[in-house]
Amino acid sequence: MRKFYAAAFVALLISGAGIQGAQAATVTPKAYSMAQSDPRSDVARLTATQAKTLQAQIDSQLKKTPGGTQVSANEISWQNGNIIMSFPLPSQRTAPETSPKLVSTAKGNGVSPRGTGTCYDSGTCQYQKCPYGFHDQWYCLYQDGDYGGRRLQWKDHYSYLKQLSEWDFDYKASGWVNTSMSTTVEVFGPGDERLWVEPSRDNFFSDPTHSAYVGDYANDKATSFEAN
Repeated sequence: MRKFYAAAFVALLISGAGIQGAQAATVTPKAYSMAQSDPRSDVARLTATQAKTLQAQIDSQLKKTPGGTQVSANEISWQNGNIIMSFPLPSQRTAPETSPKLVSTAKGNGVSPRGTGTCYDSGTCQYQKCPYGFHDQWYCLYQDGDYGGRRLQWKDHYSYLKQLSEWDFDYKASGWVNTSMSTTVEVFGPGDERLWVEPSRDNFFSDPTHSAYVGDYANDKATSFEAN
């Protein structure tokens, strides 16, 4: 009888190990495939656990803000690349620059989030990872101070209030950059109180206007904006 129980116990252990092995072999394939297909070295170094954590953030964002498309391990785009959200990689404080994959995706839709050749022509120009070039000039919001956390960026004009809740970014902004020479951004809080203004640049070769921290009063209060 003891031999029977012993044999059964061993069989159970082997069976359990097989199940655990099968589970370990199927670690969020979407997360890992996204990371593996991303040519950036920082992304390629992600472990399976880190890729899974990052993908969970992306999945959560997509559920809250329908209409987006995941285009890389850490990026979502809306409206054919005219609106982009970038997530920091696990263990990093700031979101990376716009990925090559998103650049090619956006160019296919007539949009280039890193511009188009030199810094100004090819789109390598950026201020705190907020991109600009001769043709495409973006304005960005940052979830954390010192340009940290998620980065949400636009390039279009909006002559009416756009609600940040559309991207689950209301009551979350702590910093901003405006690379545009023609667009002034006004940001509002509860009751449409104007919290801050993001002026356009004086000329193309001047630094973009920016704020690493909007101040204690305005921090995490932004709910909407206009860009004219």
